[in-house]
Formats: sequence, structure tokens, C-alpha cells
Amino acid sequence: MSTLRIDIWSDVVCPWCYIGKRRLETALDRFQHADEVELHWHSFQLDPSHPKGHREPAFEMLAKKTGASTAQVRAMTRQVSDLAAAEGLTYDLERSVSVNTIDAHPLSHLAAAHGLGDQMHERLLRAHLGEGEIVADPDTLVWLGAEAGVPEDQTRRMP
Repeated sequence: MSTLRIDIWSDVVCPWCYIGKRRLETALDRFQHADEVELHWHSFQLDPSHPKGHREPAFEMLAKKTGASTAQVRAMTRQVSDLAAAEGLTYDLERSVSVNTIDAHPLSHLAAAHGLGDQMHERLLRAHLGEGEIVADPDTLVWLGAEAGVPEDQTRRMP
């Protein structure tokens, strides 16, 4: 039996990535040979220039980045949230905080080494986009990792 490998580059703060992840999972649920598909998650930073340690409400960051008004940003994110809801996802982008995700990606790699890459990616996306968690905070990463099944001591030793 041959395996189909799907490589996916994604950031844990990307609302479109979470929608795409759910759509891919839905398609695989209908695919007769889904058991022959392997998903491989790769790290991608949406904004590597975002200063490490800097936290900014996502609405403020989007307004600066796009030159849009607060009302325009709210309308734009409402549309994205509606698309997410159609996929069964709950976004709370008003609570979302823009961060540099460089510290979250090693957790995804550690989880993948334990066979938990997909679960960890899902947990990080939900934490950021739906729960307003700071996915750059070391303590938050430890408990999110533990929820996904990553040994806490290993998460604490991550660079």
C-alpha cells in the first residue's frame, strides 16, 4: 500500500490556515483512502518581522498593517469568523493578540516527534483564534503542550 504525503506550511495565528485545515479534514473524511494519507505540518511565520516579545491586540495590528479603520477591521474579521463558523470553528478574534510565533513552532515540532503534530497544531490554532491565549508565552505553551499529550518537562526544555 502506498502512502500519499501532504506537506502543509501553516502558522498557528493564521485564521485562514485553520479554515483550510478543517476543510482538508472534511475532504479526507469523505476520501475512500484517507487511511493512506499522511499529513506533515511545517512551520511558517506570517510575520517574522513582528518583534519577539511584543504583544498587540490583533485588531490594532490589522488596522496598522492594512490602513483600515477599526470598523473596517471588525467587518473584515467578522467575515472570516463567519467562514470559520461554517466549518464548525469558533473564532473570537476580538480577544486575539498578535505575537511573534517563533516560540510556538518548536512545540509543534516536539509534538510531531511524539506523533502528536496534528493535535498540537489544532490546539495552538484554537487557543489563539478562539480563546485569546498568548501563543508566545512560555507557560501557556507548556500547558497547551500538556493538553495535547506532550511531556511537560520536554516542553519546558525547549529552546
